[in-house]
Amino acid sequence: MGVTGLLKVAIDNARAQEKQVQLEKTELKMELFRERELRETLEKQLAVEQKNRAIIQKRLKKEKKAKRKLQEALEFETKRREQAEQTLKQAASTDSLRVLNDSLTPEIEADRSGGRTDAERTIQEHSYKEVKFGAFPFESWETESQKD
Repeated sequence: MGVTGLLKVAIDNARAQEKQVQLEKTELKMELFRERELRETLEKQLAVEQKNRAIIQKRLKKEKKAKRKLQEALEFETKRREQAEQTLKQAASTDSLRVLNDSLTPEIEADRSGGRTDAERTIQEHSYKEVKFGAFPFESWETESQKD
């Protein structure tokens, strides 16, 4: 083999290497293209997720504000209800006292005009009960010898 043969082999080797380089270059370009597409897709997903996060944060803020307002309204209504209940209790006790007072006033006036004392009223009340119910306290004081 001569110089021409060696040159021919060298040219073939150079072509094969050039083909290999071109093939690797094409593969690297395809890999770069796929990675670029993947990066763009991930960036879009990230943008969507960030947008969703911002929306959720706004919603959360609104819900917290609404919750705070509801809590304040509940506290206000609770205080209002307690005040209303207190007013009703006071009104009921005032009415009860007024009714009691109104019912006792004629009796007190009668006692004053009749000049009776507390002791006299007590005696009168007990005698009324004893006559009405037939229960004289002295009957229970009988001794064993008196029963025979």
